[in-house]
Amino acid sequence: MSTYTTPTTTLIVARPPNFHRLETRYKLIRYELPEILYRVSKNNCLTYGQVQNSLYDQLDCPYKLFKHDRLDGEGEEKWAVYALYPRYATPATVLLPLFSEAALPAGEIAFERLDLFSLLSLLQIVYCRSGRARHFTGQDLCYAMGKQTETCLQIELLDDGAECATEDEQEIKVLGLLRRLQRISPGKKFSPSTAYFARKEINRADNFFQVKQSDLDLYKRCKETLYEICVCTGSQAIEEGMGKQLYEALSDFSMHLVGYGIICHAKTRQFNRFVSDEQGQLRLPLDPIAVFDHRLNQATPFQECLALLAQAAPDAQFVPGGEGVLPERAMLLQDYEQEDFEPRGVLAERIDPFVDLASRYAQLPWQALSVNMQGEAAKTAQAYLDYALPVTDNQEFRTRVEVALARLALKDILYYQRSVHLRLPSLPKEFIFIRKNHAYETLLYVEDDTINFLDLRDPSQIVGRDELLSRLGVDWAAMYAKMLAAGQGRGEPAQYDVVVGPDLFIELKQTNERVLYHYDEIIRRHASMDVAVPIEDLKLLPHYDDVGTTYCLPLSTLMRRGLLEPHAPLRSKREMASLKFYHQLETYDVFLDEVKRHDPLISFNRLTQGVYWEEIVRIFELQPDKHGCYSRGQFKGYYQKRGWFCKGKEKTEARLHQLELYEGVWFDDACTYIVGPQQPSSQRHLHAHPIWQPIIYQGAEHFEMASLLRAIDMRYARPPQYRPLPYPFHLIDLYVESWLRYSCVETREEVKEFDGSFA
Repeated sequence: MSTYTTPTTTLIVARPPNFHRLETRYKLIRYELPEILYRVSKNNCLTYGQVQNSLYDQLDCPYKLFKHDRLDGEGEEKWAVYALYPRYATPATVLLPLFSEAALPAGEIAFERLDLFSLLSLLQIVYCRSGRARHFTGQDLCYAMGKQTETCLQIELLDDGAECATEDEQEIKVLGLLRRLQRISPGKKFSPSTAYFARKEINRADNFFQVKQSDLDLYKRCKETLYEICVCTGSQAIEEGMGKQLYEALSDFSMHLVGYGIICHAKTRQFNRFVSDEQGQLRLPLDPIAVFDHRLNQATPFQECLALLAQAAPDAQFVPGGEGVLPERAMLLQDYEQEDFEPRGVLAERIDPFVDLASRYAQLPWQALSVNMQGEAAKTAQAYLDYALPVTDNQEFRTRVEVALARLALKDILYYQRSVHLRLPSLPKEFIFIRKNHAYETLLYVEDDTINFLDLRDPSQIVGRDELLSRLGVDWAAMYAKMLAAGQGRGEPAQYDVVVGPDLFIELKQTNERVLYHYDEIIRRHASMDVAVPIEDLKLLPHYDDVGTTYCLPLSTLMRRGLLEPHAPLRSKREMASLKFYHQLETYDVFLDEVKRHDPLISFNRLTQGVYWEEIVRIFELQPDKHGCYSRGQFKGYYQKRGWFCKGKEKTEARLHQLELYEGVWFDDACTYIVGPQQPSSQRHLHAHPIWQPIIYQGAEHFEMASLLRAIDMRYARPPQYRPLPYPFHLIDLYVESWLRYSCVETREEVKEFDGSFA
């Protein structure tokens, strides 16, 4: 069994024997806030922000506000502010005029009286306010700027009460929450509860700082640009880069704590790769797929788009859709994505066409496919829709088509209630799956060899849910009460994912913990592109099966069919494409023999420059982008599939050194698991994959982790896509997206209603 030990975003902190280093530099002042804040804050959600802004106007030192401070006793919680002043500074007098005319009671307390978590939270503020580039605070929260100046990572410490191996240690989880810096429009009225930020330069790098409320009018008169921090939604909620940022934040913060005599290190987990013995495949329908043209820019003839689809997916049969033709399934050709019409999308000013499309094609399963590959690079609608069709060998577009076809196949199965045994043979039939995702609560179960759903927003469907669970020996009301209790009084959960089996009730949740790659090693491997290696190591033909796409036939198949023989007859487009790629590798290796005469040792960067690069472009028929530039990404990908340049294995001192990338499903002895990557990406190591855990409310004595992992390891989508939850939850999302999302659209009458039975 393949195992791997990895650091995580949890810090194990040792409580120091004394606080001499802190006491020589600082004194700790505690301000006690008025009790009226408890009552006011319950009825006014703006209270907390107003208090924070008032504190920031008066305190010019690191401070942290705690709403559940228990320094005066376990049974009594208060709002308290802890501030760190230089040892010989005079503490400021703090007022909250909106709530009391008296100064806040203040007094110095000893550092050892403060619990370790509160002390670390305060020292995190010190760390971010110490002039470090690309770090800043706002309303005593800590932020680290991302690659792009409009995004940042809100880094929070969380004490979840986990027990450590020793009494002198404490586990502190470090959370990274993606945030966006939104520019404030000139005419917008300032809110007394919102934190506003301005840009400044620190150490020749852009950074931000919170502006005091008393200075906002001055900034407005001077027409200085201000920002506020918002939650990222939709396509902007991208986690790329989060892993490296969290890794750097934990490393730097740990070193910062050492200066105060506090020692900590990252928690490690040992994961085992889960290898499923079932390899079910999605049975794609072979019938024709009608393609309808719904592009906003139809300057390119529709027939060229059809030809592009045929080249991207030779095994599929695409036919043009037309009036009076009622196909069984449809592909809607577009040059936009649904999120483009969201409030901050590039097409936000236009009418969202998806509601109309859902109504027009309600009588059959359909899938949208965009031929516009510009992504977020275009800033205006006109620039976004001024695009060229992708080239035929664009791997990103091929992937997009394959995924669209897989989604269409799944929708076909759901809509026509195809046989589960024939189409989704590995789908777990013994479980019921329930997902609540804000407005929708949906149940999936398998009955009579078909997939069925209950829309639990409908009270009449709830009876069916209770009957199904009762047959499995599970009481929904009792289990739901346990979930509420586990939520520690946070009210009705906005979302949950539940798996129910015979005498079994499981909730799947993130653990507020992520795995971290060994980024120091990754950085070293990036530098390996400048390392000269023997020409023989660069040859690719011996690695045909490793570097080819999933569309290429294996070398053994080419040999068995005799396709490597001269003038061998080719019977399919796949055989032609596979043989073409084989001959390209063959020609490339001959070219390397010519290079060897002049450069017996050469680096990858040297090889992809000048006349050498021109010949590589010719051999592999690489296509330029719209600016006429040739990217080496596709060519570099051949070596990345061999494990070079931060992916997989590389040869070091005549032995293999492994740098796992957590492809697939991994689990540990604590029944936690990780899944990755969710989609093929050369940058997947930048993600810090979240750790998930099944919370077992009933049936722990006979729960088998393997049964859950098998439901997750169903790689039906092409190319393989892993999701952190069992595959039926993806089917629920498809059902909601295709039928429940558009309440005005009637669904197929043949979809079963619950009849009280369960196989």
